[in-house]
Amino acid sequence: MKYLILFFLTLSVAKGTEFECQVEVKDLNLCAHLTWTEGPHWGRFSSAELRYWSKTDKAQKLADPSEELVPYLWMIMDKMEHGGRTPEVKKLGDGHYAVTKLQMAKMGTGFWELRLRKPGTSEKTSALGIFKVPLTP
Repeated sequence: MKYLILFFLTLSVAKGTEFECQVEVKDLNLCAHLTWTEGPHWGRFSSAELRYWSKTDKAQKLADPSEELVPYLWMIMDKMEHGGRTPEVKKLGDGHYAVTKLQMAKMGTGFWELRLRKPGTSEKTSALGIFKVPLTP
C-alpha cells in the first residue's frame, strides 16, 4: 500500500501539482513541505520526504536552500522541552530530501515537532521552520 501511495505522490509531483506553503522557512525566502512516507509512529522509526522551493516561484520548482538546513526532532511538554534522536537525511534531488530514522517516544502530555535550523545554532531557540508531528498523546 505504501508503494502505491508513493507512486501516486510521485506522479502528482511530476505533473506539477502545487503544494501549499506548509511551512515558511524564515530568513531564506523558502517554502517547505513535509510528507510522511512511513508513520509517524510512537516508539519506532518513521520516515518523511522534505521538499523546498522559493516562496516567490509560482511554478514551485524544487530548489535547495541557499544555506544548509538541519532537520531535527523537538519534544514540548508542560514543564520542559528537549530534542530527540538525530534523523538521517539523504538528498534525493534538487530541493528534495528523505528524512529517515525519526523516532518519537511517548512521554506523558506534550507533542513532537520536526524543526529546521542552520548547523551550529541552538535547537531550542533557532528554529527557522516548524512542522507539527501529527501524533496524539
